[in-house]
Amino acid sequence: MESRNLTSVTEFILLGLSSRPELQVHLFLLFFIFYLVILMGNLLIVLLILRDSRLHTPMYFFLTNLSSIEVCFTSCVFPQMLVHLLAERKSISYFRCVIQFYTFLSFGIAECYILSVMAYDRYVAIRDPLSGPINKVESSNLTSVTEFILLGLSSEPELQVHLFLLFLMVYLMVLLGNMLIVLLILRDSRLRTPMYFFLTNLSCIEVCYTSCVFPQMLVHFLAERKSISYSCCVIQFYTSLSFGIAECYILSVMAYDRYVAIRDPLRYSVTMNWGICGMLAAVSWLGGFIFSSVDTIATFQLSFCHNNAINHFLCEMPALLHLSCTDTTHAELVMHVLCIFTLLFPITFIILSYVHIIIAVLRIHSAQGRRKAFSTCSSHLLVVTLFFGTIMSLYLKPKSLSSPEYNKIVSVFYEVFTPALNPLIYSLRNKEVKMALRKLLGKPESA
Repeated sequence: MESRNLTSVTEFILLGLSSRPELQVHLFLLFFIFYLVILMGNLLIVLLILRDSRLHTPMYFFLTNLSSIEVCFTSCVFPQMLVHLLAERKSISYFRCVIQFYTFLSFGIAECYILSVMAYDRYVAIRDPLSGPINKVESSNLTSVTEFILLGLSSEPELQVHLFLLFLMVYLMVLLGNMLIVLLILRDSRLRTPMYFFLTNLSCIEVCYTSCVFPQMLVHFLAERKSISYSCCVIQFYTSLSFGIAECYILSVMAYDRYVAIRDPLRYSVTMNWGICGMLAAVSWLGGFIFSSVDTIATFQLSFCHNNAINHFLCEMPALLHLSCTDTTHAELVMHVLCIFTLLFPITFIILSYVHIIIAVLRIHSAQGRRKAFSTCSSHLLVVTLFFGTIMSLYLKPKSLSSPEYNKIVSVFYEVFTPALNPLIYSLRNKEVKMALRKLLGKPESA
């Protein structure tokens, strides 16, 4: 009785802006256009500032932060609101309400502070304008490299347009495929289970992961000078590594989820309750951001002297270690220690989970039950093989056996093609996802 009084609500109903059905489609179109304007406008500002060296000043640095906050701030609200404008039942789970409340408030408070910092920046610039260039000269002595040249996948000019079109199509596949999976899971109540909750997290990570690399790579295919500033290289390194590590952890969590579901299906909903699911997902994301910060600090403490040409299409650790003109022993040691926690531990956990899954499946007496159990794991196992197989061949391979061309080929697989294949793997091999897609398209499910 006392525990029931603590909270009797497992979800909330959002009444929205209007209860009139005839207005829902018009409101959807209006706010969808607003959301696109916000995304495109703010991302265009970020792209312009990153691309133009004349805009690499404190004022535009803070403007980049403001635009990034605006994108995150609105993305906490608009997707949910757009789905609800077309949904019959406008519900949000208790846990998702907590997440929305927390993220929305976090970015709102961050915007308040960044606006005050921008005011202080303008005050300093107007009060003492001569101090800016002096500080810039002093800080430039810290490193003789202010930008890097990314040599990319190919130096042949006639291939650049073809590569641009190819990777643009792949990027659109990643975005559309993963966002479609998220939309299907949010729209279909049958998919609101821990397994699909983790799949939603995986799809969001894939979108963020590829968005750290693809826009810059696409611009460079058509640009004459394929440069990236030192600060942008640090940001790309940190964010891509963060989401890559988060994906390693979320894949291991998904393996544990399948193990619990097959080992003890009757207690599955109790063991994998929404509190546990939220905690596991949060730890996966947080682990990525924490471990990547250690690697980023270790890498960018190195000196890069005057050779600034990176034989790669992104700022990645093996390429930067090869470029450094100082002793990289400490950075390599940090990289290998982190690989133990971010690669070996997750893959070992996944292997042990599947060993127990196989043992549990073999105890199932009916052949149909065994097939059904294996079918729920096959998609995840295929994704794990593709992702971990390629990334471990890069980071755990001895330095003497690696080459820049090999590193680029491997990076293309786990940075580009694996995120594009994941939606196809989960949709083509998953009956429930295909049924949800047919429902979304208005087709009979048994057809």
